[in-house]
Amino acid sequence: VVGRDTGLRNRRGVAVAPKPEFLMLVQRRNLGTHSQESVEPLNSPRGAKEFIYSLHPSERTCLLRELHRFESITQSPAPNNRLAFLLHNALPFVGFGFLDNCIMIVAGTQIELSIGVILGISTMAGTRISLKCSSLPSSMF
Repeated sequence: VVGRDTGLRNRRGVAVAPKPEFLMLVQRRNLGTHSQESVEPLNSPRGAKEFIYSLHPSERTCLLRELHRFESITQSPAPNNRLAFLLHNALPFVGFGFLDNCIMIVAGTQIELSIGVILGISTMAGTRISLKCSSLPSSMF
């Protein structure tokens, strides 16, 4: 670097040597020049990994902070889409409740008619057993 004009000048116009961090940045980024090696796209795991490893630790920290900030932004639906948003989010809960109650009623009836008669258990005990039967499939999803 010494003896070569880098184009960097101080206020008086005297040529100065660049800082080592600047040289690392110029060498690493090529600053607009095209390298001969193929560059993996960022939407592939390998390309993303190569991009992250090419960053300076302070740049990685800044990128991670901005990614966390970006992920924490909640997107509220537009006022004209709130009904669609409500239906989209509420429908699975209604379907689950309907299916859970159907399983509990059918299982309770079968338990009361079969095991309840043999063991002499009450209707409430049969209902409790059917509640366990209906909770088992729902916990699998």
